[in-house]
Amino acid sequence: MGSDYPDREARARLLDFGRLERTGASHRSEGAGPRRRRAYARAGYFAAIEDGLMPDEIRQILAGRTLVDAFPVWNGESLAAYAERAVAEMMVAYLGEGGAHSALLRDGPA
Repeated sequence: MGSDYPDREARARLLDFGRLERTGASHRSEGAGPRRRRAYARAGYFAAIEDGLMPDEIRQILAGRTLVDAFPVWNGESLAAYAERAVAEMMVAYLGEGGAHSALLRDGPA
C-alpha cells in the first residue's frame, strides 16, 4: 500500500539511514538508535506540516514529548508508513483535544 503523496515517500527514502533495527517489542522504538529515532521524528514532523498541522499545534499535541515517544515506531515500519500513521494519530489527538477551537479558547483571538 503506497502513499497518496509520492514526494513524501521519496523524502522518506532520503531520510532512511540504512536498515531498520529490529526491536524487542512490536510497538516500541527503544531499540532503535538516536539517529533512527531522529529520522522517524523528522519524517513524521514534515508529513504533519505537509498535511496542514501548524508547528504550534504539533507542540500542543506532543505536550513536551518527542514525536517517537508520543507515537512509537512499530517493529518493521518504514519511514513513509510511520509518517502517515503518526500524522493520522496526531490528527485524532488534536481533534480529541478540541483542535483549533480549544486553542482559540485558551489563547484568545489572534
